[in-house]
Amino acid sequence: MNVTFKKTCQIRNNMVKSSIIKGSPTYKRAKFMCMLNIKGRQYFNLPFRQHIEDIEQTLIDYDIKDEDIFSSVWVANTNIPFNRRIEIFGRDIVRLSYGFSRTNVIYNTVKSKGDDNFKKKSSKILTLHLAQRIANVNFAINNYDHKVFDMYVQSYPDFKKMKNGCKEHEKMWKYLDLCLEEAGSINNLFFYH
Repeated sequence: MNVTFKKTCQIRNNMVKSSIIKGSPTYKRAKFMCMLNIKGRQYFNLPFRQHIEDIEQTLIDYDIKDEDIFSSVWVANTNIPFNRRIEIFGRDIVRLSYGFSRTNVIYNTVKSKGDDNFKKKSSKILTLHLAQRIANVNFAINNYDHKVFDMYVQSYPDFKKMKNGCKEHEKMWKYLDLCLEEAGSINNLFFYH
């Protein structure tokens, strides 16, 4: 994935957007087709496009540049029929997008003891879920939304089961541990509002 960094940072929803992504035709097609489907959709009070771009920025912040992962974020949010998605984007991207859009798939995938290729794919699905969770937690923190933040604190023990001894992305897990276990509330993250 070709990522270039801007000299001036754009601040959106109190999050710094510091990069421009220049992907392959597959990535651009995935983003375009998703944009056609998400007009008017919201993530809480945030346009859905911005939410997906925040997930992308989280991936970049943690030095993840796998183009299949970036494309899958967009493919997961298209309304294209499943077989047509495979024709357009290929099986690997569609599998990742399917695993990303269905939480129960990741629980079953991580527990599987399949071949190494399958484990590699499940690691990518876990990467997507971690990036989305971090973006969502940051959204709650930046908007000082106790209700949403507390929802993530309560669901974190179950979410953490997906780690299942996986050593990848320790920085992402440490950040979530800091916010959701050690701090446990937005007030504990800040000394003042």
